[in-house]
Formats: sequence, structure tokens, C-alpha cells
Amino acid sequence: MAERAKNAYQKAISVDPNYLSAYYNLAALFEKEGEVDQAAYYWRMRINLGDWSDVWTWRAKEHLENL
Repeated sequence: MAERAKNAYQKAISVDPNYLSAYYNLAALFEKEGEVDQAAYYWRMRINLGDWSDVWTWRAKEHLENL
């Protein structure tokens, strides 16, 4: 199931590179599976594309700091 979700989120990003929820969800999936490098990549992408007034950008930053 996680592989299908990852594929769907990656496809969503290929269609809309600014679809922030997909980056967040990919990072969370990779983090849950212990794939720290992949998780860090998607956390960084979510942070870099996000707006600092958005709570989800701050949550992504917290996740990245805790890896």
C-alpha cells in the first residue's frame, strides 16, 4: 500500500511541482519506513516551496530537525 501511495504522490508532483501536500506526505511515508535520506529530501522540498506563514511548513521543519 505504501508503494502505491508513494507512486501516486510522485506522479502528483510531476504534474504539479508546487503540490505541497504531496511532498509532506512523501516525507512522512519515508520517515515512517526509516528511509531517512528520502524523508529529509522531501521535508526540505516542502520547506523550500512553502510559505513561512503556513503551519505545515513549520511542521516540516520540525520533522527535518528531528531526523
